[in-house]
Order: sequence, then structure tokens, then C-alpha cells
Amino acid sequence: MSEVEKMYKNVGIAPKKCSECDNNMDCGFGKDCYPPFTAEKQIAILQLLTQQCDLTISHFTEWEFIHYDGQEPLEITGKDFTETFAKLINAYWQSLSEEEKQQVKGILE
Repeated sequence: MSEVEKMYKNVGIAPKKCSECDNNMDCGFGKDCYPPFTAEKQIAILQLLTQQCDLTISHFTEWEFIHYDGQEPLEITGKDFTETFAKLINAYWQSLSEEEKQQVKGILE
């Protein structure tokens, strides 16, 4: 399971079967398909997260996200931006308030 799929599962968004989805994706008939994790959604979530904490994003050989909210910094690294960002959201999910969780869900739907 990819980090993006885990993120949608954490948020409570169920997949559709590819034959039912409207993503115009060639993901294979009958496979589970989540809404696309678009750049617009990523920016909206970045804006939401950075209201509550410091977030540093860098790229050299890998993407690196460092989240700092006054506690121990959380560092997430990976080769793919989207997967690494979803991994950060998954790691930070339990720390979000119920209101923030609903805002993230609203962005992803």
C-alpha cells in the first residue's frame, strides 16, 4: 500500500473501483482508485499544516520534510515528492485536532 493510499484510509475516504471512478486514469479495470492527490490539494494541506507549525522542505538527492511544532522535530525523507508528503501527513495525523482532520478530509474529497 502506498503512502497516498494510507493517507486516504486514515482520513476515511473509501476507494472506488476504477470502472466507477472519474479520474480519467488508466489504473486498471476493477482496481481500487482514490481521488487524485493533486498539486492544488497538496498546497492547501501545506497551508493548513504551516499555520500550526514550522515546516521545512528541501531536495538534494531525496525530498526532506522537517516538521517542528515545539516538540521533537519530525523528519521524513523519500525519493518521490507526493509519496514523501503523504508519509508526513500520515506520521502527523494523530497530532491533528478533530477540526484539522476534518479540514484535511474536506481538501482530499
